[in-house]
Amino acid sequence: MVPVAPPLIVAALIATGFCTTGFVSRGGFTPPPDRAPSADLDAAIAPDQALDLRADSSGLSTFCSADRWCWENPPPQGNTLLGLWAAGSQLFAVGHAGTVLTWHGSSWRRWQAPTEETLTAVWGVSASAVFATVADGEVLRFDGTAWSVAAAGASLALHGIWGRGASEIFAVGVGGTVLELDGSSWLLRTTPTVNALHDAWSAADGARFAVGSEGTILQDAGSGWHSVPSATTATLYAVGGLGPQRVFAVGEAGAAVRFDGTSWQASDSGTDQRLLALHAAGEQLFAVGVATALHFDGSDWIAEELTDAPALYAAWSTPQRLWSVGAAGTILSRPIAGDWPAAADDSRRRTLHAVAAAGSQVIAVGASGAVLRRSNTTWTALPAPLATSLNAVWLGDSGAAVAVGNGGTIFRLDGTTWEPQASGTEQALLCVWGTASQVLYAAGRQGTLLRHQDGAWNAVASATTAVAVAAAGGRRPRLAP
Repeated sequence: MVPVAPPLIVAALIATGFCTTGFVSRGGFTPPPDRAPSADLDAAIAPDQALDLRADSSGLSTFCSADRWCWENPPPQGNTLLGLWAAGSQLFAVGHAGTVLTWHGSSWRRWQAPTEETLTAVWGVSASAVFATVADGEVLRFDGTAWSVAAAGASLALHGIWGRGASEIFAVGVGGTVLELDGSSWLLRTTPTVNALHDAWSAADGARFAVGSEGTILQDAGSGWHSVPSATTATLYAVGGLGPQRVFAVGEAGAAVRFDGTSWQASDSGTDQRLLALHAAGEQLFAVGVATALHFDGSDWIAEELTDAPALYAAWSTPQRLWSVGAAGTILSRPIAGDWPAAADDSRRRTLHAVAAAGSQVIAVGASGAVLRRSNTTWTALPAPLATSLNAVWLGDSGAAVAVGNGGTIFRLDGTTWEPQASGTEQALLCVWGTASQVLYAAGRQGTLLRHQDGAWNAVASATTAVAVAAAGGRRPRLAP
């Protein structure tokens, strides 16, 4: 006689692509596997000031919100960081979802910003006079104690900010926007372009520079902003220099140009990767970008070894170290004259689609075969069974797990070894659920419903061709060997 499984609910979710696999204490939200990560996902996490700073073995800290939701992976948090600036040894980093972090020599602290919009850049006069640009056109100010809105005069996104003192600060952004602090007031300045401006910099003699799309370069030597020939049509994302006659700009596909005090000339960066930031540390100039780091040796750009790094959006130096921040909360640092460390395991920063728990063990799966396992308080990346999206996972009392994914993928995990199982379908599987009688169900696109019993997966008529299905049951499975 075939064992009778507890009630199983299969609900059609037409056109949504969502699938729920949790039940009771193991419930949760599973994003559709074909949704790319975006700032919108980051924005779901409010930028509450950290209430609990739990340092891990790397010296990073775990941040908890007022509702006690804590970042555990990646450490110290996973919102993309776009801007970096330092006052002495104290670092300020800003990014998605209103994220503001400060480094105090041994740990990171998260601050509450008065917005959940993306913070695009940061620059300051001192540790108690720091300014950040916002994607909604605002400028924020930190007075050493709290962040507040300093200016809301721009209606378009601001991308970069720089200055020469507390009363000489300017921000640039979309549509040729230049917002300038003139004494105590922020004023919009007229510019000769409607192209987006991505970065700003000023030399010690007061000459100011802004760069942007289509090779746009603006300069202001005191008589107003004017366009200059740039020797490139590529979008420029960063500008900086070693002096008024040694100014550099970099951008799309490794584009690089150099200003000698009179005109701009093309420069060979030696890379075709997008370059996103420049920083001068003393007489040394550094550039970072998409999986790329360079330094300028006085005549040429030299590639630096960078292992497993994602896009790096900003760079800055403290007295002894060079820092860079980027996608998914990446933070790298090295001695100014040293080498870059390997980035954290890439699988720990991939998009995760589902999580399951049993006892003290937790397993999460996601894009490109990412598998993370939490034992006690430590997350460990497991070898990927296959470089395909894993969309759902179920964890049994014995610690064995089953993961399902795109192309009908099904894997069973015993210890650290993944064993493929034949599903009989090429449809994407979005859910997996089990019962105490060792019966497993997997569900997916086009109404696909599978049942595993007696060592094999077989199709079950689901009476639907919906885009995806949700499956839930009443008891956690006890997986047979």
